[in-house]
Amino acid sequence: MAIRALCSAAAAVAVSSGTAFAAVSFSNDLTSEAGLSPNLEVSDTVDANRVVTFDGLGAHFGSGAGGNDGRNYIRTTDTDYATTDFVAEVTADFTSGGRVFIGLGGGTIGAFGTPDWDNTDSIWLEIAPGGLSNYFTFNDGPDGPLGAGLTATGQQIRLRMTWDASMSAITFEIDNDYAGGPFAADLSSGALTTIGARDLSTLFTGAEPSSIFFGNGDGLTLRDAVVTVVPAPAGAGLLAMGGLVAIRRRR
Repeated sequence: MAIRALCSAAAAVAVSSGTAFAAVSFSNDLTSEAGLSPNLEVSDTVDANRVVTFDGLGAHFGSGAGGNDGRNYIRTTDTDYATTDFVAEVTADFTSGGRVFIGLGGGTIGAFGTPDWDNTDSIWLEIAPGGLSNYFTFNDGPDGPLGAGLTATGQQIRLRMTWDASMSAITFEIDNDYAGGPFAADLSSGALTTIGARDLSTLFTGAEPSSIFFGNGDGLTLRDAVVTVVPAPAGAGLLAMGGLVAIRRRR
């Protein structure tokens, strides 16, 4: 499903098995389905309650689903983001409940409603109000929490995921009680090259997809997704570049 966005090309096209991949940066307020390249799309649905709707307030997930919180995910259609350095951010609104996911992988619903738990390589952060904050990998996790007793105290939080492709290192950061403006990390995982027993360099080999995905439990709203791709060799030191990511809209 396409979503309105402001996009800019940020890297050359690589060709593999006849499929072109253009690493791109984009900024998308997630209020509409018109015009995004690369596309974000609703993942495979399991039942009628797993839906994503868009309006002026953002992307809304679920419709009163019970088990697994009506979880669903939107993802880039490009599938080679593990091969490039990037920073991805999204704002989560907990006004109506739910939980939020941000990750790198297939972005489809797996066991327990989690993304890719049992079907493809994946890395993600899951956070909800009340202290749940863990990071996971494919068939392995949770590992965490990121901080003792972390509670998403505000109506909104902003999440940041930074990937260093050369190091196979990922960093998750949280701006708790987010009120708009530049991202300010209240909590960070630090640069992770392993999660639990999983060496992240063993993921995304061969044909494994590596889309950037965002997801929610039932009732949550996402807005203002930003992905910044840093072409090599400019990607060196990416894990320290957090302040360079521009936030498109103040909330």
